[in-house]
Amino acid sequence: MQFQLASWGANNLNLSGVDAGASNTPANIQKALERVKAYVDSHPNQPPLITINCWNEWTEDSYFQPDDLRGYGYLEAVKTVFGVR
Repeated sequence: MQFQLASWGANNLNLSGVDAGASNTPANIQKALERVKAYVDSHPNQPPLITINCWNEWTEDSYFQPDDLRGYGYLEAVKTVFGVR
């Protein structure tokens, strides 16, 4: 099963339940990551692999680097969901 947080193109599969492309905020990214993590955690017979794509596509509004608008928000969302507890 494939999850995609932000969409590009007409044929992308978005099973996260959050339209991060239209509402690209750290809070929405965190919600999507939480849903993806819950899916992975509930399927222990599958490899626990989640890929986050397009880390630095600034011109396509798809990046996780700190910026002036959202600071470290995207990275903090990843840390909140997947960080060591």
